[in-house]
Amino acid sequence: MRAPERDHALDFWGRLGFPAVLKGLALVGKYFFSRKVTQQYPEVPTVPLRDFRGEHVLTVDEKGNANCVACFLCATACPSRCIEIVAEPAPPDWGRDKRAKVFNIDMLRCIYCGMCEEACPVDAIALTSHYYEVAESRAEKIYDKERLIANNRFYTKGPQRSALRPSLASAPPRGGFAPSASPGPSWRPGGSASPPDSPSRPPAGPAPAGPEPGPAMHR
Repeated sequence: MRAPERDHALDFWGRLGFPAVLKGLALVGKYFFSRKVTQQYPEVPTVPLRDFRGEHVLTVDEKGNANCVACFLCATACPSRCIEIVAEPAPPDWGRDKRAKVFNIDMLRCIYCGMCEEACPVDAIALTSHYYEVAESRAEKIYDKERLIANNRFYTKGPQRSALRPSLASAPPRGGFAPSASPGPSWRPGGSASPPDSPSRPPAGPAPAGPEPGPAMHR
């Protein structure tokens, strides 16, 4: 089947390309005199979006102590294994059993997925809207506990945060876990959870009698 013929005949100026050039110049002139939308970063700081995930922060309480209870849930949930935690007993006036003696995050391995923030039961770790800072060595991108606490100057917990995470309304108070309604196996450092007592089994009775042996087979 023959395709229908189309009129592609061009005049003299069309063959020279002048109409296409004029259309292109008109389009350039339209945007040249319009309002500029290009952001001159990094000379002009850029305002990030509300859901932007920047550098991490270890939140603190009213006394300036980190809210971390060293439960290792953030390190367990991290897909890139960039969080290192070393626990130690907390002082008696802290209202918790443990605290983080060492809390390091390798920012070069982090993928900024926010899984650590979602896994934390006391909202001790969060991602701020602060952009990533340039470093001259890999060691400078390993943030310790003091460096993460210093990021509180970039962190503000506002109403939009609760809207993004409705579970915060029923979260336990800072400083510890909410008590469990039903008792369960307890975990202890260096040990394992004791399994619940297994139900008692009925006493073993005599084995059921098998079928009577059949007649012997002879060749």
